[in-house]
Amino acid sequence: MFHIVEFRESSEVEVVPDSWVKNNSCLWPSYKSVGRIRQAICRQEIPGDSWKSFEIRVLCTEVTYQDARAKLPRAAVTSDLQSDENDDRPAYFKRKNRGSKMFISSGSEDELESPIFRKRRNVEVGASESSAPIPAAPSVPQPPPKIFRSTHSRENIGQQTRPASNFGMVDSDTSAILREILVSLETLKEQQKFLLAHVLKLGSGGPTNIPDVTDLGLPLASIQELKDLDEQIRVRPEQKNKLTTYLGFTGGVNTKEAVWRAMSTLLTNSLAKEINWSGANRKLAFKSLSIKGVVLNAVRKCPHARDATDKEVEQYIARWLQLAPDRDGGRKERAKSAASNTSFERE
Repeated sequence: MFHIVEFRESSEVEVVPDSWVKNNSCLWPSYKSVGRIRQAICRQEIPGDSWKSFEIRVLCTEVTYQDARAKLPRAAVTSDLQSDENDDRPAYFKRKNRGSKMFISSGSEDELESPIFRKRRNVEVGASESSAPIPAAPSVPQPPPKIFRSTHSRENIGQQTRPASNFGMVDSDTSAILREILVSLETLKEQQKFLLAHVLKLGSGGPTNIPDVTDLGLPLASIQELKDLDEQIRVRPEQKNKLTTYLGFTGGVNTKEAVWRAMSTLLTNSLAKEINWSGANRKLAFKSLSIKGVVLNAVRKCPHARDATDKEVEQYIARWLQLAPDRDGGRKERAKSAASNTSFERE
């Protein structure tokens, strides 16, 4: 059994197994990977000792994960699913769960805070039979006023006023703004997928529903996960088609961006560092995997990459894998290390 619950503190909703819920409280996993959290929900993992508890309100209960997931968009815009069963208003496309959010405090490098769930929003959008509603991006609050202010006069030049009591407000205000920006980006990403689905429908007459790939655990984080998925799509054509369709929705304005988006959705950057195209230096060869064909077909589902050749797509895949060490701050870290070594040699 699965519940759709509202987290009282943040007014956000998510699907959770009934085994995580007890006495109006819900246990939430401490995993940092979004894919790992989705796996835990889908597989109804037994809560661990490190899981945190949050106050919740149960909105709806379904037998299967798929049924609960199907009702989640409606839960994001209504406060009572049980009384909203007969409501014939159109369903609203909401942003996906982004798992846990991270914050940096003075006490540690990285700590796991409460999870970011689907925010409940009061949305009212007109719709007709020939058009589907598109969710509006949330507004981003204005930045906090500057706390440093210079005063220049003939009597006192260059004097600055710095209220010491406001230093604590800077971090909290900045964090709030950054969270809102991330929410806006996620919503815009979902809007893009929503619009792309309709573009594909007009261009090819194909399906516009984005498949549920929770069971695939994307993005993949280890060589073993990649090998398991590669074997799965090799022997199960339906899984191959589902993954191809899902990666095809990542979009892109050209072939390069379509490849970049598909590969970033498929693999974490840490895993990409362990792979290259040819298998040189004892790394896993991406060209020998069945999943290579999935990426080729998925990229061509993008209207801007429909005529891309195999060679062109393969070159962009190889380049994306080659640049993995430079992403996520890798280039800056190497520059710092080189500078440190040079300084040490001079001494």
